Parts: sequence; structure tokens; C-alpha cells
Amino acid sequence: MMNFIDQKLNVVTMYRLVLYYLLGLLVFAVIFGYFGLIPYNPLVLVLSTIYITFFAWLTNVIFARVFKAPTNIESVYITALILVFIITPIKSFSDMNFFVLGFWTPVLAMASKYILAIRSKHMFNPAAIALVFTSFGLGLSASWWIGTPWMVGPVLVGGFLMTRKILRWDLVLSFFVAGIVAIVINQTTTSSLINDFLRFFFSSAVFFFAFVMLTEPLTTPPTKYLRMVYGLIVGFLFAPATHIASFYFTPELALVTGNIFSYLVSPKEKLILKLAQIKEVAKDTYDFVFTT
Repeated sequence: MMNFIDQKLNVVTMYRLVLYYLLGLLVFAVIFGYFGLIPYNPLVLVLSTIYITFFAWLTNVIFARVFKAPTNIESVYITALILVFIITPIKSFSDMNFFVLGFWTPVLAMASKYILAIRSKHMFNPAAIALVFTSFGLGLSASWWIGTPWMVGPVLVGGFLMTRKILRWDLVLSFFVAGIVAIVINQTTTSSLINDFLRFFFSSAVFFFAFVMLTEPLTTPPTKYLRMVYGLIVGFLFAPATHIASFYFTPELALVTGNIFSYLVSPKEKLILKLAQIKEVAKDTYDFVFTT
């Protein structure tokens, strides 16, 4: 029981940290946009954020009431902000690609938490599975614009501190090790090998994926060994040029594939803790008593 309580409290802590991290990245993006360092001005970024976040929030409210399920509002904002960073911001008020993708991805992401769930435990990373659906169903894909060079610094610094805090280096490092191996296996020429290494290690989109989406707690295996295997699977599929016959993996499809493995090796239900009592057992020492 104590292990479960520790895991539950860690999830809450991770959500709070990720939300702060994403908000910090958004502030940097707005500043860079203001000075013309990235091709999106602050107004464009703010409007895109409001549009995507609104539909994520609205969909979550509707499904939570229909399913009578408890919700974590931080999780809603995290999913919305992830989508903000990987969907190309609005170009104009006639940009139908943005309006369609910016509507369907948050709707599908929130819906997946309730529909693609077994015993109240969702199977897939919400942002990733939504992008898979829109890619195959609408032919619209994410641009991962956060890969712009100016965002590398904030993504790296914040991601490093966050990963250190939540103790997920086993997962992140196994992801990069598998990526290296896949690049070496997939490429036969020196120039292609160098290009893929540069794309893999000098793109803020890769680090954003590893620090934010890969470490999402509810779709990550519960033990260190299984997390490492999970990281190896996703890293290998994520690497440039990884394919099966003529089918090439996208980042979101690599993560969804890893989510399937994670679900198979993880507990099959989501337990909700309710705080029942707080006992002071000594000076500045308290017992928190929970019921499931």
C-alpha cells in the first residue's frame, strides 16, 4: 500500500513539474517570437494556445461528467500545451489546417483518456494517440515546430532539471542509447549517419519528446527495469529511418507502440486515493491515511 501511495504522490509531483516546465517553455517561445528569433509572433502563439486549450478543457469537462470520473486539471493543461508545441501555430484566420488539427487533436486526446481506457486506466499517451488518429484519419500531421534551434537551450536546461527531480534518467538514457543503435543499423553511408546523428542529438524536438512525452507517468511501466525496456523500444522506433518494409515510424507512432508494451507489463487498473485522515505522530511528523 505504501508503495502505491508513494507512486501516486510522485505522479502528482510529476504533473506539477511538467506543467511548470511547459509554461516556462511557452514564455521563452513568446519572448523569442517577439524578437523575431522564431517565425511565430507572440499573438500567434497566444491565440493558438487559447484555441487548443479551450477544446481540451471543454472535452474533458464533458467526458468527465458523462463518465462521472475524477479529473486532474493539470493533466488537461499539460496535454494541451504539448499539442501547442508540436502543432504549427495559426498562420492566418483562413488557415484551415490549424483550425481542423487544433480542434481534433485536443478533442481526441481528452476523449482517449476515457474511451481508450480499461478499468479507468488509459492505455496511450493522449497527445500521441490523437496525432496518430489525425494523421491516418485526416492526413494532417504535427510539425514539431519546437525543434527550432532557439528552443534547444530552454528545452535542455528545464528538461534536465525536471528529469533529475522525477528520477527518470533510466528511461531517458535508454531511449537515447536505443536511438544511437538504430541510427547505426539503419544507415549505410557516412554522410547519412552523420546527418541522422545531428538530427537526433541537436533537435529540441527530440529532447522535448524524451523529457515530456516519454516520461508521462500513467503510460510508463512501474519498475526501473521495465522502464528501461520501454525506453529502448521507443528510442529504436523513434530514430530516423526506422521502418518495417515501406512503413516508417513517426515520433507519435513510436510512443504509441511503446505504450502498448507498457500497458501489457503494468498494473491493469487505476486506483484513486482519497485522503481520510492526517495524524500528528510527533513534532513536525505526520501520518497521511488514505482509502482507495
